[in-house]
Amino acid sequence: MTQAPTLAEVRAWLQLPATALDDTQLGHVLAAELALVASWCHVPDDPDAFPEPLFQSVLRRCGRECAARGVPLGLIGVDAEFGSQVLRRWDGEIERLELPHVTQVLA
Repeated sequence: MTQAPTLAEVRAWLQLPATALDDTQLGHVLAAELALVASWCHVPDDPDAFPEPLFQSVLRRCGRECAARGVPLGLIGVDAEFGSQVLRRWDGEIERLELPHVTQVLA
């Protein structure tokens, strides 16, 4: 168990220079991704007990968000055979990391 990722850890993991995205913007990305993870995953109340798989999923989520900044409409290219290529909505690796921690809702 560890703590939730910090801004410095996210920047280092992404190898993202401050000239590409300043601390304020990256801080908003990190806060949003932490809030999303907390909304459907069980995150312990103890700040020192953040599960390692969720730590990794937050890093990947931040990476996807930062990479998608340059693709506002989600179009990543046009292929002559298959037409427009779009960003996928789901990342299988994020799903794999978060699945054991998803809060089950019974209706």
